[in-house]
Amino acid sequence: MIYLASGSWMLGMALLADHPRLRDHAVALGVGVGALIAGLLVTVPALGTALATMAPAGGGVLRELAVAQAAWLAAAAAGLAGYAACRAARRLRGPRALVLEVVGLAALAALVPATARHPGSVLVLVPAAAAAVAATVVEEQPRPVAVAAGLLGTAAFALGFGASRALPWLAVAWLLLGTVALAYAIGRWTDLHPASVRRPGPLLWVGLAGGFLLVYRV
Repeated sequence: MIYLASGSWMLGMALLADHPRLRDHAVALGVGVGALIAGLLVTVPALGTALATMAPAGGGVLRELAVAQAAWLAAAAAGLAGYAACRAARRLRGPRALVLEVVGLAALAALVPATARHPGSVLVLVPAAAAAVAATVVEEQPRPVAVAAGLLGTAAFALGFGASRALPWLAVAWLLLGTVALAYAIGRWTDLHPASVRRPGPLLWVGLAGGFLLVYRV
């Protein structure tokens, strides 16, 4: 799984960095955002399971309800934190800061597919969507900077994926950090993508629905 997910990140960033017309298309934005939104929803049941293992036994229906509510509240708080962080990222300008942003996004975005209970296409589409955001972040940087960001981001993605798989007892922390990353990616990409400043059209909505269903249902 680590090879498939890391390869998807690397291929997605390399392909979309070299084909800006494909990356900047409305369908690409729709599919990517749809996949990231579905990835956020995938974390909720996984987070509920992780919290349930930490909660004391007993309690029946009330315990299950409390765990479910706690999972939703924790995911919502992490998502809001990620979205708030992407607002602050608008001030990032220098090559070093942008490369570090890509590395951090890669390491944290890996945590959702790594901890998903039923991996499926979340292993491919969520890393590819996060890679599209990374490619957009460094699109105006010199070629060596973009290449360094791609290579370091791939290594960070593999390390984040491997760490979360090796330390499953930290599943709650991994899922919360992954939720922060995906919410950050959604906000960052909608800030930078050219299609986000135009009126949404049918292609955007079709891509959004397709990306969401491929991750959430497959």
